[in-house]
Amino acid sequence: MFNFPTSPALGQKFTIGSKMWSWNGYAWDLQVVSRAAFDSYVQHVTGLEDEVTAATKYANALAGKEFYPFVLDYTLPPTSSTTAFVLPPVTVQFYKGKFDVPGMTYNAPTLMIVDVWINDAGAYVFEACAYDAYNSLPRHDNWLHMYRLQTSATKIQGIYQRFGTYPTIKRGVARPYGPTQFKDLYSIPTAYVNWVDGAAVTRGTVYKSAGGDLWKCEDGGVCASAPAAPTYEEDLNSGFSIEISGNAPFTFRGRSAYSGALRTSPRGGVQWYFANIAAGLMAGKCPVECKAHIQAALFHMADNWVPSAYYFDGSKVAGALTQGRVWEAQIAGQSGVASTFPAAAAINSMHVDGSVTWKCIGICAHTDLRMFWYDTEPTMRAARSPDSHDSYAATLVWAVWRYMDANPTDTAWLSVATKHPNGKTVLGLLQDILYFNLHTQLNGATLLSNTFQYNKVPGGGMYAANFFMDNCEVYAGFLAAERLWGNAAWGNNAPFSAYNATFKNDVLTGLESLWEKETGTYKYIAGLPSMAPTVPGKANFYPLCMSQAWGALWGVPLYSDRIEKCFKFMGTHYPMWWARNDMDDLLAFGSHYAHVLYSGSCTAKIESLRRAETERFKSDQADVYVMDIAYYISMRDSVIVRDLSYKA
Repeated sequence: MFNFPTSPALGQKFTIGSKMWSWNGYAWDLQVVSRAAFDSYVQHVTGLEDEVTAATKYANALAGKEFYPFVLDYTLPPTSSTTAFVLPPVTVQFYKGKFDVPGMTYNAPTLMIVDVWINDAGAYVFEACAYDAYNSLPRHDNWLHMYRLQTSATKIQGIYQRFGTYPTIKRGVARPYGPTQFKDLYSIPTAYVNWVDGAAVTRGTVYKSAGGDLWKCEDGGVCASAPAAPTYEEDLNSGFSIEISGNAPFTFRGRSAYSGALRTSPRGGVQWYFANIAAGLMAGKCPVECKAHIQAALFHMADNWVPSAYYFDGSKVAGALTQGRVWEAQIAGQSGVASTFPAAAAINSMHVDGSVTWKCIGICAHTDLRMFWYDTEPTMRAARSPDSHDSYAATLVWAVWRYMDANPTDTAWLSVATKHPNGKTVLGLLQDILYFNLHTQLNGATLLSNTFQYNKVPGGGMYAANFFMDNCEVYAGFLAAERLWGNAAWGNNAPFSAYNATFKNDVLTGLESLWEKETGTYKYIAGLPSMAPTVPGKANFYPLCMSQAWGALWGVPLYSDRIEKCFKFMGTHYPMWWARNDMDDLLAFGSHYAHVLYSGSCTAKIESLRRAETERFKSDQADVYVMDIAYYISMRDSVIVRDLSYKA
């Protein structure tokens, strides 16, 4: 039991062991682990640059290195039971000077998304839009994004911090990102030993706690009990939290149920779409890890519950017999002869079914959804609803083809029975995945895939949309299927190969129908007006500009003059897309890699890489996403190692 002080003052600190807590006015916030403990251990973390303190970053910035605006001193705004948003005074640093911005109260509009900015004159600016139009909110390269608000009919129901508290200096890549770092930072370990309290531990070994967490020892020593859960520190340059057990430091590397999967970021969960892209791109350089991810993705697919079937730890079921919920097996065993899942089960509740123990991890409001995925939050203890069905399925099939293209003689695993209750092989499951997510989901009017199966969102409701970006990926998925089953040593099924080729050609027709001659762009969503502005320099990077590069990225044979016009549009309407964009948490290197693939000369490719490194890459950004590292490594190899003949 922690005996926190009563009636603490704002900002008061309280230390328990190696952890420090700070009172924020209504709760105790966990602070960075002991700086001495962190500094003494972070140098041992493989592939990470040395910690650069905020003071050093600030000094460097003031020494004349250009940086993006950041917050020097602030107090978090209080929660509100109304639409009144109370902004305390804040001190902010812009490249051209410092501003002491006075506090104020902003009465937010109801049922809206609101972005709160401080402009380069030191004044608050508020920009609002409806829920379904948040992508239309503008981005400002030289302003400071403070908060994003979400309001209900009566109050502010969400306050999301967007600002940083130290300068991000415009400089090139400082970290040695390559295959070694990709393996160490993103692949959830498949080799580990059980945690034993009081045992000697060795640097580099991964230990599994009784609860299934995987902890990598970053230096030798003697451990005590395993940490209860990972802690995420926002200002650690390394991207890891360091947990001290006994006298040994550990970093959280995932959960055993997700062994082999690729994490979204070094301190993130699993988002299958992003990870599938990374697995496909890195299949030649990291074949063991990418194959393990593909197998993990097949295993974690949610499907109908089956009676009297064996389920492994981590298996997921949904559908008509699970009472509108998604369940994950916590204790492996055989299911019962009939479904006994309770109605309206609470999230995180447990249920015993035969000899299987299930945990409710999410909602599946529609009973006819099959073979789809749920992402996870960073600790991998809870599920997050997927962003789509079509892209998740298409990128997985594409990743399998990329793996086989890079490792053409590794064929036996394709015909081995999987852990799915139906006992199908990898190729058999892929055929089912194609059927439920793509073959049956092409819109007859647009010839493009539905985002979700039958336009049904797993969490509830309907969402009917055919996206340009998704369908570039779907085209690549069908092309991959055509090649997989068309190869006699792999799928060896010529009729099924030809079947996928027919869908591929239909999707290409649908994509070309989105071309808008007046603006020189492809429409982002079929059936809706173009999002392209008429005034140069006024477009958003995402989704409009970013989407224009997607055809080149995924090798879709769109008309070449149109692809050229797409990149011209990006340069004209969002000239800063090389350096900064309006993606709050992503490097978004896909567009940069697409430009490398599109560029016809070595000089242009080298210039693309130079600009990506020097103008866009945030070397001190902790949450670098797995597909962005894969894009970057692929871009670098395409430019420096050899001019790759890209295969979508």
